Amino acid sequence: MIFTKQEIVEINHLRHYLIDKVGDAFSADDYRKLKDNLRMAISQGKVHRDAFGLNPIVTAMQTARICVDEIGLRRDSVIATLLYACQATDYDDMAARYGDSVEHIVHGLEKIQHLYDKNPVIESDNFRNLLLSFAEDMRVILIMIADRVNIMRQIRDTDNKVAQHEVSEEASYLYAPLAHKLGLYTLKSELEDLSLKYLEHDAYYMIKEKLNAPKTARDAYRSRSAASRASTTSSPYASSSTRHSTWRSSSAGRSTPSSPTCTSPTPSDCETGSRCPNPTATRVCTSLCSDRKTNGRRCRYAPSA
Repeated sequence: MIFTKQEIVEINHLRHYLIDKVGDAFSADDYRKLKDNLRMAISQGKVHRDAFGLNPIVTAMQTARICVDEIGLRRDSVIATLLYACQATDYDDMAARYGDSVEHIVHGLEKIQHLYDKNPVIESDNFRNLLLSFAEDMRVILIMIADRVNIMRQIRDTDNKVAQHEVSEEASYLYAPLAHKLGLYTLKSELEDLSLKYLEHDAYYMIKEKLNAPKTARDAYRSRSAASRASTTSSPYASSSTRHSTWRSSSAGRSTPSSPTCTSPTPSDCETGSRCPNPTATRVCTSLCSDRKTNGRRCRYAPSA
């Protein structure tokens, strides 16, 4: 994989930043061994750009910065995040070089990915609870949340709108609730707002315009939204003036289910890709049999035609 000049500059900047932030816990020997691992992964062809064209090494370093700055993780999590990005799988060697804690985190990330791949329907409380119970080290879940926050920040201008929508859906119904459950309320709000921005573009900018209006009009709009939210939820965090919380309090936000459900009258409607007869959301029915080898069907969010 070829690195661009901009990526090389960013990698050097992030490298110095992370070493400075982690401090003495990140030794010169750690840096040398990690550099060797990354070079080996690149030379062996293990590192590839993702569906958005993002460099996984740069993405991993950006995620590590979120782990350090916004979650409070340190050396072991930073090293594990980078090792996972270069698909390191020799766990005995990993434990010998970096310690059992790093090996434990990387192994946990790999196990969660396998669990993720085996469950085609993940938009449920059951899957979130399974994810939390399956992760033996809570740092694994925290890294996953940091990674999704970073991806959501990076895909603003992507041309791959289908992948952007899929990632945004997962951020909304899986990662944002996980962040809330773990007390990461700022990251939870950011995931929800970015999901709204990518999935409900017009609603997002309408609400943004309302919240940026002169103070009198803005206060009136917030008062109406707060009153509406108070009638639908008792959460102590529901009063925060995020764009997503404002949208959820509106009729459009309340009418859209959080978990897509296929209401197509016959299986053939899903197989032919016809629109789901649900007037409150822009959805198309798609079969999961071909790409995920399951007999279940569901509706997936799709851009309006």
